[in-house]
Amino acid sequence: MGKKREENMKKKMILSLCVGVMAVILLLGAGVLPAQAEVTYFSDTFESGLGRWLVSGYDWGLTTSTYRSPTYSLTDSPSGDYVANTNVSATLANSIDLSASTSPVLTFWHKHDIPDCDYWDWQKDHGYVEISQDGGSTWSTIKSIACSTQNTWSYEQIDLSSYKTSSVKIRFRLSSDGDENVGDGWYIDDVEIKDLSTSTSYFFDNFESGESLPDFGNVVLTESPNIGYSFDRLEGCDSTSGNQCTVNTYVTKTVTANFSESCPTPNTPSLISPSNGQTGVSTTPTLDWSDVTGATFYDVQVCSDSGCSIVVRSANVTDSQWTVSPPLNTCTNYYWRVRANNTCGQSPWTSTWSFTTICSNNADLIISAFSVPTTGGACQSITVNDTTKNQGTSTAGASTTKFYFSTDATYSAEDKYIGSRSIPSLAAGATNTGSTSVTLPCGITDADTYYILAIADADNAVAETNEINNLKSDSIKIGADLIISALTAPTTAKAGTTITIGNTTKNNGTGDAGASTNKFYLSVDTKLFPWDPPLDCSRAVIALAAGNSNAGSTNCTIDANTPPGKYYIFGAADAEGTVPEMKDGNNTKSKAITIN
Repeated sequence: MGKKREENMKKKMILSLCVGVMAVILLLGAGVLPAQAEVTYFSDTFESGLGRWLVSGYDWGLTTSTYRSPTYSLTDSPSGDYVANTNVSATLANSIDLSASTSPVLTFWHKHDIPDCDYWDWQKDHGYVEISQDGGSTWSTIKSIACSTQNTWSYEQIDLSSYKTSSVKIRFRLSSDGDENVGDGWYIDDVEIKDLSTSTSYFFDNFESGESLPDFGNVVLTESPNIGYSFDRLEGCDSTSGNQCTVNTYVTKTVTANFSESCPTPNTPSLISPSNGQTGVSTTPTLDWSDVTGATFYDVQVCSDSGCSIVVRSANVTDSQWTVSPPLNTCTNYYWRVRANNTCGQSPWTSTWSFTTICSNNADLIISAFSVPTTGGACQSITVNDTTKNQGTSTAGASTTKFYFSTDATYSAEDKYIGSRSIPSLAAGATNTGSTSVTLPCGITDADTYYILAIADADNAVAETNEINNLKSDSIKIGADLIISALTAPTTAKAGTTITIGNTTKNNGTGDAGASTNKFYLSVDTKLFPWDPPLDCSRAVIALAAGNSNAGSTNCTIDANTPPGKYYIFGAADAEGTVPEMKDGNNTKSKAITIN
């Protein structure tokens, strides 16, 4: 009796399968079968370099020392432990549009060694996952890690539903405090932004049509501790490959299985060009190989050795061609190979072919001269002047010089792009000079010295003998500067009487100034000291745009106990220090007065 009941239970759990890789109907009474589908908006295994990321400084980079999927992973400190007092990030170069998404998520694999465990949270070292909805101007933290070491790769999935109406950028950032309690840092691999949407199908069987099984076999359900139900394929389709179907049963268990009729791995491609041993090849060659039936994408590698133990460029592409980027070195021997992939597996690598890049491409673009105005203001347009020169010994193709706004004289991913200038092809030793109108970023509130950066061949369109000498910078001062431009007062007054002080406040700077307060003092000499007594009066000054003034008069009483003698009335602009200024030592003006 028990055996017959067991057989009947198995038959009630039959799964009807469509031929090929179609998904599934589960015979568990009248069940609803949501079949999950994924739409991928962004995916990077870091096998094609860092072309899709902007990294701050030279800290973030790729490593082959550890990875989730061969051969590379992203890390904040490829050379070893991260350093103290650092703040480095890897940011998506382009925004990802989630406006059509339903259930967007960010997924990635990572491991980390961030050991700093100071008592105060703000003193710890942190790894942050951050998101921006305004192109990178402002960021929100969606995950942080601190005081933690994880030596094995861990999968992370972060819900992005709160951001699905906009375009977003993602960045990974590591910051450390000033102590020397540092670690190996953060490793990241297989980053994806995708949409988990759901479609629904229905099935009903009242078992009045008999218990015959489909020709393609049976599926039974088994339950495992901590996992729930899983499929056990008895015959027919291979349960280890094919489309994955996820089913929520009426007993609130999740069922997952893979189904496929037959799924051969693709054949190995044939290399076409550059031909084996070819010389004089471009530094950005187009690699070409044969199409392979059933292949969905190809792995291609360019190596510095015949065994491809050192990969210098790599890509995953759907076409049977790939143009190498960024450019290779000139007059250098390289090796390349390809393999085909589909959902069932991958072919063996092709044999490696060699080629040698052209030796006569000795262009070298630099910014030989660069100047900007000495001052400027937020949202203001300024004109910058540059001379782009080819100091190499061969012709350089057309390029683009770009300009960035920065807080220092070096380029980083946080620097703001503000304009560009097209440069024609330049013969060896030739120069091209031009002027470009650029607009300084809005929202600059701190009065300080900033920098405009000019970068020759900013898009790396020209292969150069030296790729790290393309930047030149010039400083610019931005901010408000409040002064007392005019001050009037009586030449004599009696102690205990009230006098009228006329005063004009001017914003002598290049940035806007917020509202401020003028105060007035009585001093025995021509310099105002902190101990000089203030008069019992002040005047509120409205916000002033660059170059604007505000005039007014203020009634002030001379203290009745002031001894007779010669004094000085001082007026001080922004006496409470509420406005950031480029200069803080020029806020006062004085006028002599005799107290009788």
